[in-house]
Amino acid sequence: MALTDEQKERLIKILDQQTEAENDAILRSIDNFTHFLYYACRDIFNAIHYILQSTWSWIKSIFK
Repeated sequence: MALTDEQKERLIKILDQQTEAENDAILRSIDNFTHFLYYACRDIFNAIHYILQSTWSWIKSIFK
């Protein structure tokens, strides 16, 4: 499911309010990003969780 323009704008606004160090920590791993979305933007997490999980599984399979 694609994000709505409103969801995209809200996510960008939330990330813009974080410090650079906080954003680095959030984006350090797929787990960190997923946890951030789960707690900060549950509707966005619900919209893209399957895609994140599938993409991460695909990436991991490349390195097996």
